[in-house]
Amino acid sequence: MEEKANKKPKEVLVEKHNKCKDCLYFDDVKQIGRRGYCRVNAPKAIYSSIATWPTTYWPTVSYNDWCGEFRDARVHHSEVKDPIEV
Repeated sequence: MEEKANKKPKEVLVEKHNKCKDCLYFDDVKQIGRRGYCRVNAPKAIYSSIATWPTTYWPTVSYNDWCGEFRDARVHHSEVKDPIEV
């Protein structure tokens, strides 16, 4: 019983390379510095009382941010086949 009480919960390990800048869903935007858009989900809608239509935006993230949806762009880009060669 004492062994279970002393066990620490498993920690989620995030490797140094698992950052937004290396993610398949990261859209680098040079105009806003070391930041870009996260395109893992659909854009968010913002409703304003003065606008007729909602405005949409993609979440802005830093190069060094991370999340649980990371997919390594370096791996996935090498797996994409050229449609001309198929």
